[in-house]
Amino acid sequence: MKRKLFAVLLVIAMLLCGCSAAPQSTSQSTTPSESQKQGWQIPADALDNYSGEILYVREVGKVTGKDAFTDTAQRFDVGATDLGFCYYDAQMQRLVTVFGDTFGADMSANWRSNVALYTDQIDYSAGIAYTGALTAAGHAESGCAVQLTPNGGRGVLVQGSAAETPKTSTCIPTGAVMVGNITYLFYMEIDENGFQDSGEWFVYCCRVLKSEDHGVSWTQVEGLTWQARTEDGETGLAPNFAQIYPFLAEDGYIYLYGIPGGRSGGTKLGRVEAEKIEDFSAYEYFTGYDSDGTPKWRAGSSGLSYIKQRDSAYVIDMPCGEMCVTYNAYLGKYLALYQNGSSLVYRTADNPWGPFSKPETILKTATDVYLGYGAFTCQQMADNGGQRIWILVSEWWPIYNVSQIEIVFR
Repeated sequence: MKRKLFAVLLVIAMLLCGCSAAPQSTSQSTTPSESQKQGWQIPADALDNYSGEILYVREVGKVTGKDAFTDTAQRFDVGATDLGFCYYDAQMQRLVTVFGDTFGADMSANWRSNVALYTDQIDYSAGIAYTGALTAAGHAESGCAVQLTPNGGRGVLVQGSAAETPKTSTCIPTGAVMVGNITYLFYMEIDENGFQDSGEWFVYCCRVLKSEDHGVSWTQVEGLTWQARTEDGETGLAPNFAQIYPFLAEDGYIYLYGIPGGRSGGTKLGRVEAEKIEDFSAYEYFTGYDSDGTPKWRAGSSGLSYIKQRDSAYVIDMPCGEMCVTYNAYLGKYLALYQNGSSLVYRTADNPWGPFSKPETILKTATDVYLGYGAFTCQQMADNGGQRIWILVSEWWPIYNVSQIEIVFR
């Protein structure tokens, strides 16, 4: 989302214990024993802690802008940006981060709806330093990072995308998932009159791009469209799937965590077998629980229609903004992170569909990260089996950029 620039804590602190953050296995296994827990010390620059489940929270530093671990303004013409959905490309051994509305080095010109930066480093404890970007020539260690989605509202197609978006103002990524070596990028098309004074926004639909060459080129996945709002402004078939965060679980399903446009709605859930990701009719949607706690699902468009007005279909209650879900082996739980009003929070569950625990506060956006939003991670952004994780948090004003936050669980 277009934001103007913002201030937050600038802390690039000493490393703790020199622990390596090598990519973790995707196996969703057991919680480490007491003997496996790292003896962390609370650092002097730790932020206020609001959760008894967390040992400490601290800011590591900026990951975008001129003051980042890599000067992204100079190297990739990414002077100001937000969000930062991460996915790990195992074949390339590469962490890829997709950002939202982006400005150039002077923080005014060369606006793009989104860009993608990557790093081939495996230790994130000293800060994520991006080593390359997706550029017009493909992967590059320097050069202007290009937009991946259709150029909303401007009739320009980028990287071979097939769908024009004449009624949208911007196309913002909401999450990405890899199936084998194919990357699927979900993004929302924000209505041309979408941004409101309240800070909410209207979304036309959520679509999907795919790349079969590790992000060098992207094409539209035809048929994968969750219509949140019709062209005449009426509610569409899938208002709660305006913003979709996809997560590939160990059971072979991709789970879709869907929220409406803005940050005030709750989360509903869809899923599809990974090999059927491009078949819209193969998706099914959570409708609630049986009396014994077994989740119930209904397939296809009839499933979307069925859950449209049903509160039983919520897996996380409102308000919920900018969703991220992963699995944390240290906790032995699925971990959902999102914005809840004036706080960034997390909740845990034994299954991708919940039930989720009560929210635990990570940061408060009025004090710790002023006007902050988003809390994005993936399983590889962790060490010691997930006892320490890193999340990316956006800062709105007056420094419109993204910071890396470190969390250590007890």
